[in-house]
Amino acid sequence: TTQSTPSHSNGSAAAMGKEKTDDDEPRLNPSAVRDLAQAISGCREILTQKQRGNGSEDDEPKVLAFMTGNAELAPSNVARINVYYQTGTVGTCRVLNGEVRETFQKRCSLEKLEAILKDPPNLISIGETLGRMDDIEDDEGSMVQSPDAPMNPDEDDENVIRKDIELTDIGLAILIGEAEKLNTHAKALRDSDPDEADAPPLPDLIGGAEDADGREYAYHLPAETISHIEDCLADSTRDPITCIATSGPGTVLLYKSGEWAYTSDIPKSLHRMLKYRKRALPAPAYVSLGRRGRFYVSFRDGSCDWNGPKELDDCLRRHAAHKTVASVAFGKKKYTFFVVYTDGSWEYHGDIPEGLEEKLTERGDLADLICVTLGPSGEWFLKAKNGRMWWGEVSEELDELMDELKEEGRIPCFVDFGEYGSYFVAHD
Repeated sequence: TTQSTPSHSNGSAAAMGKEKTDDDEPRLNPSAVRDLAQAISGCREILTQKQRGNGSEDDEPKVLAFMTGNAELAPSNVARINVYYQTGTVGTCRVLNGEVRETFQKRCSLEKLEAILKDPPNLISIGETLGRMDDIEDDEGSMVQSPDAPMNPDEDDENVIRKDIELTDIGLAILIGEAEKLNTHAKALRDSDPDEADAPPLPDLIGGAEDADGREYAYHLPAETISHIEDCLADSTRDPITCIATSGPGTVLLYKSGEWAYTSDIPKSLHRMLKYRKRALPAPAYVSLGRRGRFYVSFRDGSCDWNGPKELDDCLRRHAAHKTVASVAFGKKKYTFFVVYTDGSWEYHGDIPEGLEEKLTERGDLADLICVTLGPSGEWFLKAKNGRMWWGEVSEELDELMDELKEEGRIPCFVDFGEYGSYFVAHD
């Protein structure tokens, strides 16, 4: 056993078949949107950070922004148009009562967008006197019809219902637009400095499933990924799962047949690798996910690929000739990782959880590990070749689940952790 600071070492989809993914084509094609805007007089695009040269190559603007009108000739007609091209929501920003406000229209076509760019909708100021009173009292207390009220009551009711529908539609569009902004902001926080800024938790759901080999799965994942994950697990009733990796928002599943499945929010370079991998190439055998674009993937021919800190590069290349990787875990900080090899030996770098470090020391740094997994909030799971396992810093919910499984004689064989307290547990 050799030790150093901050490193420490000692002596768990489809390339061959169908590919499953939740990727969706944008409702509005960004190129078509730009072409349309360029053809409209007085409409100009507002450059994003990436277009100014301040963004990374992997950054893709989720919103295209345009300015219409002439601020010098007619300041009141100036508007900023935000095009959320993935969903087709279009936001119009104008100044009202000294404040910038944005209204939204959802599921827009190119034709609708063209109309908005040519004549952006005005904001409506709702005053205290705005209301509806079709009937008023006369001097004697009798109800009489207001002069402005329509003569046909049925027509009046129809107009009220139509206005209610329009208001509801506007409300939904505003919520959709705000959700898009929050998700973009949350991702920016995660990517900017995951060690200092934690994004707000997404709604999540708890579930379970069983595959064709009788292995069962329990999970707690963001609600937006659940339907896709359930479809993937349904496939496992015919094609057993051999590996699962999750980061919370992103999940990859590998199948015994050589197929694989993934959700869209996985590292971009891994996403491209899985999406465009040719069927003639060896299928993925193992994959691990971390925050900030980190991942490790190995293939059935023994080749592998990864994205991580330089220390991980050095570690994997140093042992490539005489050791085979069993698992790779990515910790809370960018430079923290833990590698386990098939012979039971292991090596780590960075600040691993204190409880895990103490357990390794307590066991005499034995080279008998099967796997180690780490979570973004300090969670950890350790399993040794004698069948024993330990975990720490997990949520109360997961701790109770693990105790339940143990009491019922069911054996957890793998646990992976993701953001916002999410997890995936495989057990026999």
